[in-house]
Amino acid sequence: MPAALPHALSGKRDRALEILEELSSQSRTRFVAPHAMALIHIGLGDRKQALQWLERAYEERSDFVIEANVDPVLDPLRDDPRFRELMRRLDF
Repeated sequence: MPAALPHALSGKRDRALEILEELSSQSRTRFVAPHAMALIHIGLGDRKQALQWLERAYEERSDFVIEANVDPVLDPLRDDPRFRELMRRLDF
């Protein structure tokens, strides 16, 4: 679980955004898992960015796909047609 997610979920938005910025900066020089970025955006309530990062994770064949259909952290996205399409492509 990304460090920013608990902050985002507990209402510590400023701290979550700081961590998100740090991860974005680090991603320029090292690997940062796209699904981790998606989880932070879910915690911040930014569905659009979360879905974009999940798409990137899908394109990179990230291991997030193993649990995507049952991971409760992804529940806020389940009613979104873009998420359902992603699950369809994952053959869930």
